[in-house]
Amino acid sequence: MVDVTRSIESVSTVLGLNFSDDAFGALYAASLAPLLTQEHRFGGAIYLTGCRAFDEVLPANFVVAQNFDGIGCTIRYARSADEQLGMLVEQRSRSTFVRLSGSTAESVAEMLARLRDLEEKVVKRERDRQQYRLWHLGGSGPESMTRKFSSVRWEDVASNYPSSTRPILRDLFDLNRPEGQGRLILWSGEPGTGKTRAIQALASAWTDWCDVHFITDSERFFDSPDYLMTVSLDDDVPSSEQDGAECEQRWRLVIAEDADEYLRVAGGRRSAGALSRLLNLCDGLLGQGSNLLILLTTNQDVGRLDPALTRPGRCLSFIEFDAFSPAEARAWLGCGSEEVTRSMTLAEMFERRRGGAQIMTPASDFRTGVYL
Repeated sequence: MVDVTRSIESVSTVLGLNFSDDAFGALYAASLAPLLTQEHRFGGAIYLTGCRAFDEVLPANFVVAQNFDGIGCTIRYARSADEQLGMLVEQRSRSTFVRLSGSTAESVAEMLARLRDLEEKVVKRERDRQQYRLWHLGGSGPESMTRKFSSVRWEDVASNYPSSTRPILRDLFDLNRPEGQGRLILWSGEPGTGKTRAIQALASAWTDWCDVHFITDSERFFDSPDYLMTVSLDDDVPSSEQDGAECEQRWRLVIAEDADEYLRVAGGRRSAGALSRLLNLCDGLLGQGSNLLILLTTNQDVGRLDPALTRPGRCLSFIEFDAFSPAEARAWLGCGSEEVTRSMTLAEMFERRRGGAQIMTPASDFRTGVYL
């Protein structure tokens, strides 16, 4: 955020316009006119992150006098009801620029302070949100949309993983642009061991250098070469929406949950072709020169995974998500858990802590019938 406040004591200027669009230039000239004529002797400017709604930036007592709707930008020039303040708001896809003019230094400073507070609130809110790009195979080919989810800090969820899993996850989260290493990340574990929550924590930990692409239909992703290539080599602006060279250096994390069919040994002809494409994407010609990481989760036992996936140079990380041992489960649950004598998954412990019970027919009431 950049802002500047300055006093204009004396102005004697001839304003020359050289804009490609007369309406655009005229509107800018209108915003400068109060300063040049000394109707307003004080000015200020501030950049706000993101495209802000005009109703959010303009106070309720401001009246829009002029507007311009162009390609890539929209501008409103408004004056306060008492004509003591003028505000030009230029709205672009990634930022909002505000120029102020006022009759007193105090009124300009007060408005700048209001806009700074607005910026701080938005930045804090955005810091608590993580942007994902969600992919699916539509009728006309691969399609995507962006959504924001609550950020998850590793420090807040580390205790939800047993001692056999926790330190390995921490080492993975601490990585930064793993140049020269494998590109495949495999997470294995029975349902309810916290794999999905760990994905959110990983996305938050890597947010400074990596964008997240989530595959919603993993069963179709590796079966379709067009789908796979579109997601892997997509050149659209990354979710971070950063500019210039920094965008080019950002990595892409492609996530596919429950990819069991493509990871097990002897998966059949259908999964064999998909597995071949996956391996080529990780360290074959497709993967060379790309800042691409692939995270796959599976509920399969380790022994059923194809050994080609975990060989050195291809697999960056292979983590087994274990259940809590009885002792660790009792420590996690706290008082009233002395009777726990078996291993428990994270989901089971959360259910026990909440004191809830599933609403379902008791197992003893299930009966085998005949087809009528």
